[in-house]
Parts: sequence; C-alpha cells; structure tokens
Amino acid sequence: MSGSLLEKREIQTSSAPSEDLANMRSFLQHIEQELDIALQPIVHISDGRVHAYEALARNYSDFGVQSPSDLYEIASHFDCVLELETALWEKACRQFSGLDEVERLHLFLNIDGRSIEIAGSLLVDSVIEVARTFNIRPGQITLELSEASDVAIVQKMADVRLYAKRKSLGFAIDDFGKGYSQLKCLHELEPDMVKIDRFFIDGIDTSARKHLLVSSIVQLAHRLGMRVVTEGIETEEELNACQALKADFAQGYFIGQPLLDRSEINLITNAPPKGTTGDKSDMGDLDTLNALERLPTATVTDKAEDILQKFKDNALLRVIPVVNDEQEPVGIICEEDLRPYLYNPYGHMLLRNNGIYDVVSRFVKKVPISDYRTSLSQLVPTGAISAADCIVITKNGQYLGVVSTQTLLRVANADRVKQAEDQNPLTRLPGNRAIQEHILAQSKRSEFDRFFYYFDFDAFKPFNDLYGFSAGDRVIQLFGDLLRTKLGSIGAFLGHVGGDDFFVGLHDIAVQDAVKVAADIRSEFSAAALGFYSRKDQDRGHYVSTDRSGKQAKHDLLSCSVGIAHLSPRQSIESLGSFGAAVSQIKKEAKGAPHGVVVRDMNGLAGVSPVGLLQANLQSISA
Repeated sequence: MSGSLLEKREIQTSSAPSEDLANMRSFLQHIEQELDIALQPIVHISDGRVHAYEALARNYSDFGVQSPSDLYEIASHFDCVLELETALWEKACRQFSGLDEVERLHLFLNIDGRSIEIAGSLLVDSVIEVARTFNIRPGQITLELSEASDVAIVQKMADVRLYAKRKSLGFAIDDFGKGYSQLKCLHELEPDMVKIDRFFIDGIDTSARKHLLVSSIVQLAHRLGMRVVTEGIETEEELNACQALKADFAQGYFIGQPLLDRSEINLITNAPPKGTTGDKSDMGDLDTLNALERLPTATVTDKAEDILQKFKDNALLRVIPVVNDEQEPVGIICEEDLRPYLYNPYGHMLLRNNGIYDVVSRFVKKVPISDYRTSLSQLVPTGAISAADCIVITKNGQYLGVVSTQTLLRVANADRVKQAEDQNPLTRLPGNRAIQEHILAQSKRSEFDRFFYYFDFDAFKPFNDLYGFSAGDRVIQLFGDLLRTKLGSIGAFLGHVGGDDFFVGLHDIAVQDAVKVAADIRSEFSAAALGFYSRKDQDRGHYVSTDRSGKQAKHDLLSCSVGIAHLSPRQSIESLGSFGAAVSQIKKEAKGAPHGVVVRDMNGLAGVSPVGLLQANLQSISA
C-alpha cells in the first residue's frame, strides 16, 4: 500500500476501539497465513497462447464463507477492505512473479468497488507499488472490476480508469451482462477488455438466443476498440462457438482450472491448453489485405519526442497505431492532437518533461478493431459509426495494419452501385447475383443453422390473366414489402429471384422458429392478397378463369408455397449446381404439400409440413 494511503488509513483507525482493532488485525493475520491465490489462464482464442492469468482467492471456506466476495463483507465490517485487497495483491504478485516467461504475461487483479469508493485513484498507485516489489511492470497489470458493482460510483471508477490508463495499467469489466448498467459502464469507463458473464457462454453452442447476444456484444466491443474475454468455457463446443464469433480470449475449466502449484501453472504457460486450436484457415480476406496500410507503431512508453519525429518525417502520416509489448493494439495517436507540439518551436523541449508519459497516454484514442479475415464490406458499418480515421486490423490478436475510413467509403459507394445494378426494379430487392453470393458466404459459416427460403406464388398466372399484369405487379410489390416488414429488422437477407419467386436467408435461429417464419409469411400474404379480388370471389373463396383453350378452371385465392433448404452446423454446400438441383426438388415438394411448406435438410432428409414438424417437436428432421 502506498505511503500516503497507509497514513490515511492509520489516522482513520487510530480512534477505533481497541477490540475492533484487535479483531481487524486477527482477520488480516488469518488472511496472510491461510488464504491462497490460484492462477487461472486466459488464452488467445485463436491459437491457445497464454495471454494472462487471473488471480483467484482459495481456501476462503476456512473463514466460514461461501465466496471470496463474502470476505469483503467481513473486511467491510472491520473497516479494512483496502488492507484485505493489498494482502491479496501481494499474494497474487508473488505467485505470478515466479512463472516461466513472466515478462510476456499479464496478471488480472480483481478490485472491489468499495476500495475505489474509499481510495479513489490512490488505489492505482498502491497496485503499482505492490507490483514493482515483485519486478512486475505496470503494463502487465489489468484491473478487473465486476460490472455488477454499485452504479453510484461509476463516475469515480471513470476517474480511476483514466488514472490507470496514464500509468499504463489495463482495465477490464468483469461479469458483463450480469448487472443492469452494462452500456453505461462501457460508455463511462472505456475499458480495454470486456469479460462476458458465464451465463451467456453456458450452452452457447445450442442456444440461438445466447449466440446472438454474445455475437452482438463481441461486435459492439470491437467497434469501440475493446477486446473480449469469454468466461466460463467448459466444453469444446462452447469454445468452438466463441472462436467462430471472433472473441479475442477464452477462460474456463476447459481451457485450464485455477491452479495453486506453480509447476502445474508453468505446464500451461509452456504448452497451449487442449482444445484451443483456433481457425485452421490462415487465409485472410484478400480485399482487406490489399487495402491494408502497414503503418509504423508506437507504445505509450516510447519517448514522446520520437513519436513527434515520426510525424515530422512523414508529412502524409496522420495516425500512429499504439501497441503493447505483445504487439496487441491499444489505440492510435492522431497527428492533429500533437499539432500544438509539432508546430511549436519549443515542442521538443516540452515533450522532454518528466511527466510526458502521462501526456502521451492521454492522446491515445480507442478505435475499432477487426480480424484480418473480415471482408471490407463487413467493415463498412464499423467505419461508419467511428469518428476515428481508421480501423485497426489484427491477426491472432496482434497488430497487422489499418484500413482507412476513406477506403471504406469507396467500398460502400461501390457496393451501392453494385446493388443498384442487381436490384429488381419492381421490388428494389437484390437479385440472383447477390442471392448466390449470400448462399456461398453463409455456406462457409458452419457454426450455426442456416435456412434458405424459396417463396413461389400458387396459381399466379391465372390471376394475372384474369385481373391483369398491373394487379400482378402490385401483388409482387406487396409481397416484397411484407418481407421487409416482417424480416428486415432481424437481419434476414431478402432477395427477388424474379417474377413471383422470392428468396430469404436466415441463420442462427432454431428450426421450429424457422418454420414458423415461413408459416406466418404465408398466412399474412394470403390475408393481404384478398384485397385484390372482387367481392364475389372473396365471398366464395375462389375464382374462375378461362385458359387459352377456352376452358374454365377454378383456382384457390392467392397463397404461396415455401421450400426451405436447411444447412445444419458443420454442413456446407459442395457447389451451387448441386444446391440448385436440391432446391428445385424442395420447391416441387412444397407445391404438393398440404400446408405449403417443406423443410429439407441438405443431408437428404424427407420434407415435412410445418404442422407435423412442430407437433413432432422436430424429431422428424433431427440428424
């Protein structure tokens, strides 16, 4: 504990009753003698390299409590939360400092919100003092604060976060999603890392809802320049799902349990844990790699005058990416923010000031981070929400280069032109080229279920013959609008094959939900199409038309058949030709199905009606 903070605590406790002081000292003595610290690995999810260890208290049950947080309740009662926290940090640093390759590793230290409330920014100095005692650099420490902490001290936490940043300490929000102030914490604290609560990881490989939520958190964090740790991974399937979602780090019993024995911990340090094989494909997106600018980097501990000199030497340089010791991105420094020094005749003299490291750290801005396998088109929305000049591209979590927002704007404009050329003029929906690209792209994303819907109007030609092509065009436009209204907000891909044939692509939903979507669209279309018929035809529920040979035929009112091609996880499409042949068969079966909807798994399982599917609880299409 730092001298000033220790003196403050001595003054606070000097007037306390002697019995309370004795109890406090006894409690802290037991902490020192009986409490152990275990270290649990946090690994790069791409290749299994150990990035850090989280310090976790053990043997706390000897104090008659159920969890480490209960120890803080006791410490709060004795008014010694800071003393408890310091004792835990010392034990953690002692354990961590003896590891192999400790120079490249990071240590996650949990801090309690009450400590921040008591000590404020002095807490950071205390951590640094303890770390340096064991030859641990401040940049190796990440302070981990539970997201469930009292929201009333968020502003004070923000001040501590800023001070920690100036001192090169990392900052992480733990248990993200567990509390009720998630977005406020992200906004106010700007953490370096977000640790997603175990609740969302448990069963993520089988829960479409959890998969969607975690996917959204990962994307949001990356757009805000933060990295993501998925906590509590206990199965290989959960790990695979988190890898597919492009999370950055993994932690949990499947990766490695909290360990007390240093020799066992070193085995994990020196050999990547089982299961973290990462994406075996090392192919990045070609367009993204071609657009990459490999700018020179800096660190927050570089000499400020050297950073300034890089801008002076290259008049075209506008940003310098900032990385840590492991070449992982921290943010960027913008030339415009250094202009007061750049064009000041005394700029270099000002930057030689002893406190300049604090100044440099203030200039570091977070920017969106994305993996090198992400396509330029997928990066466009990320660049659109960012006020930064670029997006940092990483490979296996390490800095690779940047893509400028100007490049993304050109891609966005080209995409808009391309889409306009391919759009159906009647519905303004993408046509066959875009549909084929969607099918091929989704075929490669084999971590979840994918559904490809083909909608075809029933008896549409006689309707056109009787009511005219103008009415037929309005029906087609109606169906396109119906698809937008029902499915546009949930991220579905909507396409117009041509005429009365439509396409929808959906993924990451349960099979029963996918079938319900088709049944609902079919039902709403039939109801909406009633308005195109005469009152007489509406009342009798059918219409009569004359074919080209002069014969009259009775037809049901407009509806549609829906053939759904289903790709289950780990399935892919061999070729568009074979896929098209399978789809033709599914559409033919849908035309003859009693309920107008057929689902067929690409393994060749028989088509089934939605009623039978739902009543049988999907057993008829299980693998």
